[in-house]
Amino acid sequence: MDRRKQLVPAIRDANLARDIREMSYPAESSLGRRASAWLFEPQNGLPASKQIHSAWLSAGIATLDDKGAIVSVNDELASWIGQKPVDLTGRSLGEALSARDGECAKKVIDLWQKGAGFAQADVAGASRAQREWFSIELTRTPGGGVVRIASQLPPLYELGESEWDAFLGSDTSRRNMYMRLLRAEAQLDNWVNRWPGVMFSQRADFSFTFISSTVEGLTGIPPEDFKKPQIFWKVVHEADAEDLQQQYRAFSTSNRRLVATYRIRHAQTGRISYIFEHREALYSSNGLLLGYEGVWLDVTRQTIAEKRLSSAAWKETLAVITMGLAHDFSNIMAGILALSEAFQAQVEKEHPF
Repeated sequence: MDRRKQLVPAIRDANLARDIREMSYPAESSLGRRASAWLFEPQNGLPASKQIHSAWLSAGIATLDDKGAIVSVNDELASWIGQKPVDLTGRSLGEALSARDGECAKKVIDLWQKGAGFAQADVAGASRAQREWFSIELTRTPGGGVVRIASQLPPLYELGESEWDAFLGSDTSRRNMYMRLLRAEAQLDNWVNRWPGVMFSQRADFSFTFISSTVEGLTGIPPEDFKKPQIFWKVVHEADAEDLQQQYRAFSTSNRRLVATYRIRHAQTGRISYIFEHREALYSSNGLLLGYEGVWLDVTRQTIAEKRLSSAAWKETLAVITMGLAHDFSNIMAGILALSEAFQAQVEKEHPF
């Protein structure tokens, strides 16, 4: 966070302001509206420059008619192709893409001609020197369809062999991309900390590589202390620990998701909480268990309510059974009493009974 505060003055320097003024996106476009609204302020995030938009496609979307001609296209895709949206309307999407990247265009045409309701494919661009990688999603409708194209990072084996980051050659481009990464990191951090539960990544020895800060309110232990393997089992309630360990052992060998509910104890106050846990095991290519990823949700109120409801239902059932038994016993006693009275009426007073 301190590093981000140090960068705030940097994004307002003269060079960056000049670059933003030189973006010259059409005023009516979404990118133009972002620039004119000064959404590059630190609290709102910094838009990428035209140089980045021409090389990295975040979310290009085009609506097509039944013949594959463009009905509408968003600003991002048009900027990436190098045309204005109005100039692309009516043209074949495959033809428009071929001017930008032939392999991407071929894959879009291939998916469109197959006519499936939904199709998805990953494709590497045509140029080996500055190859790009794309994710393509296509949805067909009775009157046409929608195509979504987005750039993606290359596979690991390509990272050291290609110039996929060539568009970051200038200081301004690197700064803009760095600010976008900071913005994405801050947004992710907000989501994690506002999630009504705990997100975690855990090693096979039950130490944590990551656990969200909300865990401290639930357990009374700071997140950094969960890097120790024994901490996890210290917060798990002793009455549930053995059963939970058995579940984990069975879960680790069955390669499936685990859903469990157990109790944990607050380290400072001793408060007991019920935790709903959903975790998934992570394995290497040769089947070695690497760790787990999952979430915890505090379901204490729901669990207590269920137990009270279950107890109330049990008491109600017991009351019904008791009343039924009393009624049946009363009927039996009434019969016995009637027979006794009838027998007594037939017996003489001198009878020994």
